[in-house]
Amino acid sequence: MRPVLAVALLVLALACSGGSSAGDTTDAAPDQSLSDTGPTDTPPADLPPADLPPADLPPEEAGPDVIADLAAPDTTEAVAPDADAPDVPSVPLAGFGSLSGECGVLDDAVWASSEPRFFVTHLDFAGDGYDDIDHDLLTTGGQKIMDDPNAGGSSKPSEAFAFEVLARCELADLLKTELEVDYLDEQGKITDLLVRVDGLKLGVSVTRAMSWPYDAAYPQDTASDLLTKKLEGIQASTANVAPNDAWVRQALSVLAFSDAHAVVLREAWNALPADLRGDTLLFVTVSDGDDAFLY
Repeated sequence: MRPVLAVALLVLALACSGGSSAGDTTDAAPDQSLSDTGPTDTPPADLPPADLPPADLPPEEAGPDVIADLAAPDTTEAVAPDADAPDVPSVPLAGFGSLSGECGVLDDAVWASSEPRFFVTHLDFAGDGYDDIDHDLLTTGGQKIMDDPNAGGSSKPSEAFAFEVLARCELADLLKTELEVDYLDEQGKITDLLVRVDGLKLGVSVTRAMSWPYDAAYPQDTASDLLTKKLEGIQASTANVAPNDAWVRQALSVLAFSDAHAVVLREAWNALPADLRGDTLLFVTVSDGDDAFLY
């Protein structure tokens, strides 16, 4: 026998005689070498975690709970904002005079409805009434109204500030001033302004509610007569406007001298026949502060 082979056989014989057989492992005393360290919750580094399969175990043999955990989607990923979404400015916009009240009211629900609406805003000039040196403080549309000719009278300031309210509250654009709008009958009823809100054309008729002297009571009959005249004019001008300038609806803008005037206007409005109010949008703007230039 060769020396190397003899040595190998000797080593193998010694190993078999000194170790336990597979059948002996159930009766063997537990190995005390780990018992001195006490219990531990951390598995040895060379063992896989208890709730995950070994790296080489196919997913179908890992068990349903583990597969569900591994397959659960990550819901913590942030959604990127839409870069193409337009920035909508908050209203009312800054401008000449402090504007407050019912702003941003011409939403989809209003446009989809044919019901008349009544809105109230306040425009406070404090101690600084408008004059020519304030021209550049108006919106571009307000400046054009002040500059363009109209059908006569002293209504330019009231028309300009009626537009200012719509521009600053409803983001209106001025399309045409009074004498620029096209009509079927140039001698027929006309409106004061043509504006665009939310991409829709809106005719705007402007008037003023005041007493004389200014601190006198404002009777409901007076308010009713004023509204009736303007609403009849709105219906007539709507029938008269040329197709290229035809509006979706008309707004009646009333510059009111005080809160008391606005209250009377609402009472008179509510008492009018429904067919006279039609689908008109009524904007009452109560002026405060140094507002004599409007009246």
